Amino acid sequence: MAKKIYYSGVFVHNYIKNLLDNPPEGYEFIISVDNKKKALIDRLRGNRIVNFLYKRLIKRFFNAWEFINKGSKTAPQGIDLIFSTDSIIEENMPWIIKILDNPFAMAGNDYHLFRKNLNHLENALSSDNCKAIIVHTEASKNLMEKYFSKEVAKKVTVVIPAIPGEIKARPFHSGREFTILFMGSTNNPEVFYLKGGIEALETFKKLSEKYKNIKLIMRCKIPGEIISKYGKLRNVEFLERRLSDEEMDNLYKNSDVLISPGYNYFIMAYLEAFSYGIPVIALDTYGVSEFIHDGRNGFTVKPSKLLPINRDDYPVNAITPEFTNIIKRGDPEVIGKLAEKVSILVENRELLKKFSEECQKLFKEKHSFERKQEKLKQIFDRATSR
Repeated sequence: MAKKIYYSGVFVHNYIKNLLDNPPEGYEFIISVDNKKKALIDRLRGNRIVNFLYKRLIKRFFNAWEFINKGSKTAPQGIDLIFSTDSIIEENMPWIIKILDNPFAMAGNDYHLFRKNLNHLENALSSDNCKAIIVHTEASKNLMEKYFSKEVAKKVTVVIPAIPGEIKARPFHSGREFTILFMGSTNNPEVFYLKGGIEALETFKKLSEKYKNIKLIMRCKIPGEIISKYGKLRNVEFLERRLSDEEMDNLYKNSDVLISPGYNYFIMAYLEAFSYGIPVIALDTYGVSEFIHDGRNGFTVKPSKLLPINRDDYPVNAITPEFTNIIKRGDPEVIGKLAEKVSILVENRELLKKFSEECQKLFKEKHSFERKQEKLKQIFDRATSR
């Protein structure tokens, strides 16, 4: 009889959905998504007045962390384990937390809120009920070790990300049009800047001065100011709507490289690209080098020196207006280096093919879904043993 794991959350990231749909052998997920809380948060995020008041008043004088972590639905009877994404659990039963990007996510991706509630987080994570803390990268593990006690740090386990799926066969044409793909969010235009949308467009703009056989596809929601500025660029296609599975398959099969010059790592974009043998060109920012191995399955470029990426609040400061304004001003040196890396693959299709093969090898071996499932089963087994 399968053991029952209760998952209660507000948002279900696509990567987490893959896990919930494919539990390890011997387990099943009982899923509860708080749609009312999700709808409330969505409304608040979209309200400029609320955002202004939060940053200038609420954030300074109130503890918004209590809203983030309180009010979770109580686990039903007959549950063996609670599984959470980025939120601590205060029920008196075994639980595991998965940290999707970085530890600051436990405080709503707010560094100051994280520091304010660090003792509370420490107490929860060091409790006997917290059986494991799952992270995706060594970068995240290092941050956990920086901010928490050795007792908490010893519970941290890196589970290398993987998704179900097979290697996808794709055509290889040495002389055809070269297609560059950028993947962002089709829901939230604000993350366009975080994911490197401006850098992708500026890189293509520079490349189009040199090459006539290149194309850029921007699959994401585009801010209005970006459409006004870049909408007339030749050979750029903006795909803002949701695509069917068949359309996504064709999109990947006809793309040569994924340009992802953002300020965090993007699990689903990388893994889906790897499965299709699409090399990635990215900025060498938080956690990225654990996915993109420079000169093997893509290229990495150092980010702009103008950006505050050496501060304690990085990477969550990448969503602040201060950070975004620096991105908007641009850095010609970074754009030049990104364009240089794309040029190498435009002109050397054999190297492109070699990188493509390495991507698919990594998808099968390092990012093996079967291996990830085995490791999760071991973690769940230890957590539920009496």
